[in-house]
Amino acid sequence: MDRLGNFRESRSCFSLSNASANRSKASSSYSSPFARITSAKNLKHEMLPSFLRSSGSGSGSSFSTSTPRKSFLPELNTLSSITKYINGATSPTETLLKVGKIELKQDDLRCLLSNNITKNTIDAMLTVVKHLNSKLCKKKPETKKVLIAKTKFTQKVFNNQKTNAKIDIFNINFLIFPIFVGHWTVLNFNCTELIVNYYDPLKSNKYLKDILKSLYLFLKKQTTSSGEDLMQIQLKELVYQRVVISETFSEEDSAIFMLQTIYNLSMGERVEVKSADLEHHRQEFLKMLFQHGTL
Repeated sequence: MDRLGNFRESRSCFSLSNASANRSKASSSYSSPFARITSAKNLKHEMLPSFLRSSGSGSGSSFSTSTPRKSFLPELNTLSSITKYINGATSPTETLLKVGKIELKQDDLRCLLSNNITKNTIDAMLTVVKHLNSKLCKKKPETKKVLIAKTKFTQKVFNNQKTNAKIDIFNINFLIFPIFVGHWTVLNFNCTELIVNYYDPLKSNKYLKDILKSLYLFLKKQTTSSGEDLMQIQLKELVYQRVVISETFSEEDSAIFMLQTIYNLSMGERVEVKSADLEHHRQEFLKMLFQHGTL
């Protein structure tokens, strides 16, 4: 039997406004969040149907590792010029921009301005964010190195489906997953401190226990396949640390919240995402795609 009881929940809360970098020490007498769901009945009936929902096709590879190239049209550097270019497409199926290997069509780009964001667009933005993190790591070695899972791979992990991924999770600082549970959330695994943070903009935490269980099982498979017995021991010390989010966001805005949260984690910006800034973030994301994509 898996020793899920060793996944402890920290008694302290992680606040984005005044976060502590030190690992929270969980009491040995504190009951595990998994202790109540390890029965056969719960494991059979408390599944994650929302993860099976689809908001787009997603992209092929598992992680955001492609390095975008510089845009061939430097004149597309303002919101008005970009909007004009998008609206001038001759067909909604025409590829208007490529970010790494991801092709973005008219609807993929238009959705950033006001609507729910497609998985294709999300994966493209995650590719850009990973690229920016890699550049920052070279410039500032103290920067946290991140590995960001793409949407399709994340769906497999948290549906407990088989993946062929082999990740050296202890050669990175943050392992980040964008999780769709009817709205977008973020799970961040601090590989150094062995702390898990979950960012839910709707504050529902509806599937949190199952999400933590799936993460544990995924990490255990990674360390087992690499033959790291020492890491197996360390994984038993995982701690979940609750994140305090002061505002509540809508389902439509959850994708922007998710992307900005991942951007902040990747760029070392420990600031809280504010609802008043979401429109600005949408515009900045669109410009970033054109800054790092090719036509």
